[in-house]
Amino acid sequence: MTRSLSSTGTSIKLNNHAILAGLLAVFALATLSTCGGLKGQFGFKKMVDEGYRKVSGVPELKRNETVEWAFAFENIDGPHSIGLFVMKKELVWVEVFKDARNIVPGRSVVYGTIENYDEGRYKIILTEKESTIAEQEFIVYDSEEITE
Repeated sequence: MTRSLSSTGTSIKLNNHAILAGLLAVFALATLSTCGGLKGQFGFKKMVDEGYRKVSGVPELKRNETVEWAFAFENIDGPHSIGLFVMKKELVWVEVFKDARNIVPGRSVVYGTIENYDEGRYKIILTEKESTIAEQEFIVYDSEEITE
């Protein structure tokens, strides 16, 4: 079967195979754009906690306490090299820590510790190649402020 499209005197003939091939190409591009990229969630754990807790918003942490964080990846299909950055907000975001971590199926959690940071606003950024996977901000405050 052949279909004919006509617009302002121009005629294009398409057969069912061309239509099907075009639809498959569009579907393939849509699938690639929606399933790409690593995903997961951050969790935080204070020393008195038994497990990690998901947080919403920006957690506020005391300067003199140690807090562990974790990022659990979902559906890891193979090995990945992950860039890990901790940035502090000054006039611009300034790097205070960087590292590389490897994840594989079965070991798909990245861990870190927040301790001995000065007061301020920070964020943890996880990357793969040039893409940001996730970021989580947190605030460190001095719990020993003097109030009058």
